[in-house]
Amino acid sequence: MTFMQLLKVLFKHGLGELPVFYSRVNGIYLGNMVYEKGHILFKDRGILSDINQAHNTIFCDKNILGMVCYREMLEWKSITYYGVSYCENTVIESDLHDLLASIKNKQGDRLLDFVGSFYRAYQLLLDHDFLPVILLQQVFTVDGKPGLAIGDLHSISALQHVHQEVRQILREAIGNRLTLKPDEILTSPYQKNQNQPPALSSSSA
Repeated sequence: MTFMQLLKVLFKHGLGELPVFYSRVNGIYLGNMVYEKGHILFKDRGILSDINQAHNTIFCDKNILGMVCYREMLEWKSITYYGVSYCENTVIESDLHDLLASIKNKQGDRLLDFVGSFYRAYQLLLDHDFLPVILLQQVFTVDGKPGLAIGDLHSISALQHVHQEVRQILREAIGNRLTLKPDEILTSPYQKNQNQPPALSSSSA
């Protein structure tokens, strides 16, 4: 699967709802993937226009929170979030590892090895002061499934002035997903599948 094919699959299942952090030679951007005239494009929101591109270096392999990919035959229909322990060849800082291991939802799922719908994972991350953003960086699960890495915008101190705005964007992105119909409540999206092994074009807003 090529990178563009991966984007198309993820976009079909909800990627366009989520903020994307995108780095180019001339700057860093936060926006969304959109579908226009038969192409998937990145559309900048314009809220990082005054930030130096060097701040992108915070999103190295040791600062990744997890990843998103699409897997069929799961209880949820959206893209799936995997905690960083399921990301192949990804070793994170010990402090971040311990923090992710200590955070659990009511069902006992840890952020470190969470497997579930992206909106449930994002809710848990937001509740513990993370600001998860999609990175246009391809990563793989331990069983070889391709996906995109998730970084934490909250870890970049130079972006404190936009943290609240980004948090609101994220809350709105998952808000509709967290409004369940009565029949949906009967199936917990946290339930794991027991067989589950552990240059783009840009468009200004």
